[in-house]
Amino acid sequence: MFRLSDLKIDGSLSADAAFGHLGVPDDATPGALVFCERLKFLNQANANENVSAVLVRAEDVEALSHSGKLRSDLGIVVTARPRVAYWRLHNLLVDQGVLGVAVEAGIGSNVRLHPSAQVSPTARIEDGVTLGPNVVVGDRCIVGAGSELAAGVVIGAEGMQAFHDDGRLARVRHAGSVRIGQGVSLFTNAVVSRAVRPVFTTVGDGSFISILVSVGHETILGRNCQLAGNVLVGGSVRMGDEVWVGPSATIKDGLRIGDGAQIKLGSVVVSDVPAGSVVSGNFAIPHGRNLLRHAREVQR
Repeated sequence: MFRLSDLKIDGSLSADAAFGHLGVPDDATPGALVFCERLKFLNQANANENVSAVLVRAEDVEALSHSGKLRSDLGIVVTARPRVAYWRLHNLLVDQGVLGVAVEAGIGSNVRLHPSAQVSPTARIEDGVTLGPNVVVGDRCIVGAGSELAAGVVIGAEGMQAFHDDGRLARVRHAGSVRIGQGVSLFTNAVVSRAVRPVFTTVGDGSFISILVSVGHETILGRNCQLAGNVLVGGSVRMGDEVWVGPSATIKDGLRIGDGAQIKLGSVVVSDVPAGSVVSGNFAIPHGRNLLRHAREVQR
């Protein structure tokens, strides 16, 4: 646990409190510290018992206080730039090694490790894994039993996450890592980014991740998913089991893709895809509608 008064946070401490992790206003895990740059997000955080403390603008906390609804147990740091203060604190805690995930490191039996492969001493490689030429397995990553990583695969890359800090772009340190399930195949030059928060980007058991695929931070892929070449999956996507994604498709960050969905080649997906659905196009819509539209255009 951390305590606001024990940390160097940009702003003025208004009410002290302890917190366990950095989160978001609608966080589902108790003990979150969050930032709120608008009153509506402060209202959301204030109503969420899982939020222990907030970084907030003076005018917003004053408005909530005047309404009589401000929680008495909520820790408060008043700052002109809640987002900047939040990410500065995040980076500080990551650099100090106190914000991260715990992994029991080691290399199992019958592991085939190419001489040019690089494995962090804090990673775990389970039994029967194959790591090809120039594979990189980063800090605190887990590669499940029987998985195969082809040449140039990178597990645990830091994705592009930045914030504006005094007129420049500042890089957000990544506190999480990657968990590759059992029997997963990652093909040449696929990249799976580590999570920003102290959680895992996850690739489910039996999944196939093809050439030049990029899986964004904090995404969770279900079992037996197939991602064809050059697919881009944004951050924090939740993908069910048995999903098929065609070549060069792009999936926007934060979406939900249901079990058994199919995303056709080249699709640009900007909204959730229900289980069992088939979508295609830019922007992606149900595939049958796309085929009808194409047929009408051909007949003109």
